[in-house]
Amino acid sequence: MSKRELKKYLGELEKEQLQEQIIDLYDRFKEVKEFYKFFFNPNEEKLIEEAKVAITKEFYPARSRRPKMRPTTFKKHLKQLHTLEVSTDKIIDFTFFYIQTAIDFRKSRNIRKANFHQSIFKSFEEVVALIFKENLLPIYSSQLEKIIDDVWKKDWPNKSSFDKLLDLYA
Repeated sequence: MSKRELKKYLGELEKEQLQEQIIDLYDRFKEVKEFYKFFFNPNEEKLIEEAKVAITKEFYPARSRRPKMRPTTFKKHLKQLHTLEVSTDKIIDFTFFYIQTAIDFRKSRNIRKANFHQSIFKSFEEVVALIFKENLLPIYSSQLEKIIDDVWKKDWPNKSSFDKLLDLYA
């Protein structure tokens, strides 16, 4: 069904029928419930804090389980922040938190998996693009430099990619 057909259909419904459909969607789909919950009580700080806790658990799980370090956990929370239209600065700060957590974790472990390093670089690449798109480099330049410094200090296999990325935007 196209958006145009949907608008036509919704326009033909009575107010009560429309309310019933929205309540049905609310009951059936978790995403709709989350949207309305956030829409009526937009607590960005709580949402960000929950996402940060999830990321921390990925790298430092409780009860001495092995860390999962799944980038999909980060991407899931990032997508949710974008969907709920959380402010850009909060999204950037969350991404920096994820990258810095991964870097700190890598300091204590010798991770040789190329996909781990590539995943973190991809997140760095996305946050740099967002920073430049929004013209926020003066605000975040020190954090970008710290990440690059940390990557060089720990001798990441793809450390030169981090430098080259900033050179592309300069």
